[in-house]
Amino acid sequence: MVATQAGVELESMAYDSDSDSYRFTFDPERTPPSMAVVAALSSALDVAAMDLDPIYEMVDTDALDALVCVQDQSVGDVTVSISHAAYSLTVHSYGLVTMVPADGEETTDWAESSLDQ
Repeated sequence: MVATQAGVELESMAYDSDSDSYRFTFDPERTPPSMAVVAALSSALDVAAMDLDPIYEMVDTDALDALVCVQDQSVGDVTVSISHAAYSLTVHSYGLVTMVPADGEETTDWAESSLDQ
C-alpha cells in the first residue's frame, strides 16, 4: 500500500522518467475512482489534495464513480479519460489510473516497469 497526501491508500505507484508518466493501482471495491484520481494527482504533483483544483470542476465525480465501477469481467474494462493540471488521466474499471503529460502519449510498457512503493 502507498499512503498518499489525500488520505487514500493506493495499491501501488510507478513512475517512468523517460515519458514523465505515472501508473497507480487502487482497490476498486474499497476506493471510489474519483478518490483514486485525487490521490494520484496529489502524489504525482507532490501537493496536498486540498491544494489541487477541485476535480468536480472538470468532471462529475458521481458520474465518474458510477461509470468506472467494478464491472462483471464479461463486460470488459471501462475507461474514462480526463485532463487536469497539465496531465491526461485515464481511469480503468479494474483499478488503474494512468497519468501522462497532456501533450504526450502513453508509451510506457507498464508490464515491464518496476513499481516504486
